[in-house]
Parts: sequence; C-alpha cells; structure tokens
Amino acid sequence: MAGTLMQIAERAGLSPATVSLALRNKNVGKKQFSPKTISKIHRIAKEMGYRPNDMATSLAYCLIILSLLKGK
Repeated sequence: MAGTLMQIAERAGLSPATVSLALRNKNVGKKQFSPKTISKIHRIAKEMGYRPNDMATSLAYCLIILSLLKGK
C-alpha cells in the first residue's frame, strides 16, 4: 500500500501541511522551504510509493467551494 501524507509527515518529522505544500511545489506566503527539506520530502514520498489521492483532492476543493458559498 502506498504511503499517505500523514505517514510521510510523521517519518519526515514535519507537519502534513508542509508535506502537502512541498509535494505540490508550493511555497505559500512567507513560508519558504529549504531545498534540503523539499528533497527529503520527495525522497521519502518516493520510498513510500506515494501517489496523490485524486478523490481526496476533489473532496477538499468541494468543501472549500461549499464553505465559500455558505458564507454568502
């Protein structure tokens, strides 16, 4: 079974949010990840056979859209 974001984060000693951003090549706001950290995350993800879960990504986007619509 492929590794999850949570498992990668635990093994890397980082937060799941940091792992998610690094795997998506996102440096959001003032938070900049060092090349060493990004390489570490990508290495661990590869070792664990990580693949993004399209269903989880779609669900997250739907929840964001619903929360935005609910606020109107």
